[in-house]
Amino acid sequence: MLRRFLGENRVLYAILILIIVLTLVSTIIAIMPTNTPYSPFNNNPQGYSKLTEILKVRLTRECPGSLEATIIPLLKPLSESEALTLIEYVERGGTLLILDNGGFSNIILQTLGLNVTVNSYIVLDPAFNLGSRFDIIAYSGSLKGLALSTPKAINVSDPRVTVLAYSSPLSYIDINGNNLYDVGEPLGPFPLAIKVYYGEGVILIVGDPMVFSNKLIDRSVNTKLAEDLGLEVSLCGSHASYSILDYIKSFHQASAESEVTALTALVLSLSLALVVLRVAERS
Repeated sequence: MLRRFLGENRVLYAILILIIVLTLVSTIIAIMPTNTPYSPFNNNPQGYSKLTEILKVRLTRECPGSLEATIIPLLKPLSESEALTLIEYVERGGTLLILDNGGFSNIILQTLGLNVTVNSYIVLDPAFNLGSRFDIIAYSGSLKGLALSTPKAINVSDPRVTVLAYSSPLSYIDINGNNLYDVGEPLGPFPLAIKVYYGEGVILIVGDPMVFSNKLIDRSVNTKLAEDLGLEVSLCGSHASYSILDYIKSFHQASAESEVTALTALVLSLSLALVVLRVAERS
């Protein structure tokens, strides 16, 4: 009977198999970590998975996101139209935290008429660090103790801008990129994080995407910087290198939070298959 039923209902049988396979694939994707830098699904030192334990992070291609606070790791240049969109978001009351990896936010600062630029050279510190001149600690400012990894210096000559963190007087800008101090290279202190109010919102700039990494987020000051953004933030992926797997996992995460989990879908699919097969046996 069962063989006869399946033979007469091949389409239904194929649909059930497809549902089960897709659900299994979805479950595997949900639990599979990624290696993408700054991804909320990456458990490695460069990942942001620990950030998701502090905040509800929404990875999105849209920039800015739909929430009141947006984090944007800037690894690529912004266009003029993108900069204007971000400025409008802040003007309407949004909080924008830019993690600038090399001066890519300068177009925003210039558009606002601020005498501020983010440097493309890294700041190293042989004294105030976490055991390596590359992982430095902010020496002063309201974010004193903030940990950063090869951060970029920020040149500030504008009274409208508040410097939140400075490197130590022993820090230096590694102009020639040899990871050592050479005579003539600028000595600190250097601004590492700034804040500027605009319209109803605020822009924060830190010259280092690693500030929220699993490697550094456990530092109390780094954690506080994240917590001050609010309970829920958009993580804008338009100017980083997130993979399709990251976005699929983000979609799956949103579905799970709406109580449509992969496990629930799997159980329902298997239950449906068993019911159909049971009916087939009886007939």
